[in-house]
Amino acid sequence: MIYLIGVYTPGKTCFYKIRDNQRHAIIFPDPNQTLPGEAPAVAKEDPRSTWLDLFEEVIK
Repeated sequence: MIYLIGVYTPGKTCFYKIRDNQRHAIIFPDPNQTLPGEAPAVAKEDPRSTWLDLFEEVIK
C-alpha cells in the first residue's frame, strides 16, 4: 500500500510518498555532512511514519 501525505502550511505545500515497507525505517545521516565542531548526527526514525501513525489513530 502507498500513502501520499500532504503537508499544508501558509505559502508552501509538500507531498510525500511512503510505502508500507518504508514505515518505521531508521535514517542514518551522512557523517560527511557535519560541520567542524558540530556534534555528530544520530540515527532517527523517518518522520513520515509518525504522520501515518497519527493519521491511522484518528480514522480508527
